[in-house]
Amino acid sequence: QIASTKVAEQVESRWAKIVEDFESAEAAVNAFGSKPYDLVITDRVMPNMTGEALAKKISQKNPDALIIMVTSFGDIVNSSG
Repeated sequence: QIASTKVAEQVESRWAKIVEDFESAEAAVNAFGSKPYDLVITDRVMPNMTGEALAKKISQKNPDALIIMVTSFGDIVNSSG
């Protein structure tokens, strides 16, 4: 949570963008139905939904959204897309 707060602060201050934090992947997907977002930063491993599943759902709602997926697992490498 601390790292994501620091990233949010940097995005807000450097690019004058509004940052929203969601408690769950489901809440983020629901938010995409009500307003457009330009950028999503998400973890690859989350409870109830993987980062890949979240990215797929968001891409279906907004194919132009940029999605950055992070992980703390150093052994996960996938360059297929």
